[in-house]
Order: sequence, then C-alpha cells, then structure tokens
Amino acid sequence: MHVEYTARKVVVTKKLKALAEEGLKRIEKLVDDTAKVHIFLNCEKYRCSVEITLKTKLKDIAALCISPEAEIALRDALDKIEKQVLKQKKTIVTRKRHPQGDKLTAGTVRLSGDEARAATDKVSAMPAARKSKLNGHANGKVAVIAHSFPQMASLPEPHIIRSLDSVAMRPMTLEEALKEAHYRDKDIFIFRNRTGQLLVLHRMRDGKMELIETPA
Repeated sequence: MHVEYTARKVVVTKKLKALAEEGLKRIEKLVDDTAKVHIFLNCEKYRCSVEITLKTKLKDIAALCISPEAEIALRDALDKIEKQVLKQKKTIVTRKRHPQGDKLTAGTVRLSGDEARAATDKVSAMPAARKSKLNGHANGKVAVIAHSFPQMASLPEPHIIRSLDSVAMRPMTLEEALKEAHYRDKDIFIFRNRTGQLLVLHRMRDGKMELIETPA
C-alpha cells in the first residue's frame, strides 16, 4: 500500500507516523495491493483536522475527523476508514450470495403415498376428455409444477455508532447546517433552527441532502 502524507502547520512526528502505520496495517489486510492512501493533517490554533483518502479498485473512501489533538483526530479518521472498508466488503459478499438477477425456478414436487393415491383417484374419476389434457395420463400419474422462491437474506445486525459529532450544539440556519455536515463528512446531521425546531439532514445514495422536519 502506497502512503502519502501532507501536513499544514503541523509536524508529522514519529508518534503520528507510528499511529498511522498501526491503523493502516489493519486496513491493508482488507483492500487490494494497488490501494493508495493520502493523509492530510492540518492544525489551526486549538483545532486539528485529519482527512484520509483511500483509493481502491472498487471505490474511493474518505474520512474527516476534527479534535483538539492531532493524535485523536488521526485515530478517529483511521477507525472511520476501517469501518467503511468493512461495510463495503460485507455489501460485496451479500451481493454475491444473493444476486439481484435471481428468477423463479420450476420443478416437480414428489407427493407422499396418501397424497399420490388421492390425486390418482381424482384423475380416475375425471371424464376421458379431461384426462387427455393431463401430462402422464396413460400411466395414471399427475405432474405437479411448483414455483420455488429464492431464500430471503437475513437482515444484518444494526451497527450502532454514538457520536456527538453528528449533532450541532448551537442553533443554525439550513445553509450553515449543510456546510457543517459537508465539513464533518456526515451522512446524518441533526440541528435546531433559530426557532428551536429540530431538523435532520440525511445524505441519500445519490449524494443529495434531504431535509427531515420533525413535528414542532
């Protein structure tokens, strides 16, 4: 795995490099050999941000974390990347096990002894005209066609993440909330507007943000 560092107003110390290598070793086992990682560190006054971008053959993954200390921000960003890679691998495995192109299949169902005798009696009691329409009427057998459906995939266990970084601590406008959600790299961002109403921003699969208004 190729790793590149970029630092602004902060020195990439041996401690930071050791911390990054420790986290990247876990991630390296989950991605392909051609994966590339770019770690960008930036510190301004009492605020340090770490943005990590992971480029793989399948998808580019990014994570941004902010903390008063660079070590904490780096550790949190590495954890975010690892969780996203694991989520991506689980999705791929699920798609392979349950492909979307599954179609209904047909097959012959074997009846038990009593069921077969009952079906044969019904055929014997039918008029000759109806008997001729049944498959296998000459041998007194009944061919039963049944449709089998693909097994439903079991629902994955919910992954619970408790993070205050997804909640605004002060009232803000919609424009401010959109900028903050984008800056924090959050798919869900909760905030209150100037009137105190609780609102939720949710990033959909196409990348667009939808606004969910809760009852006042």
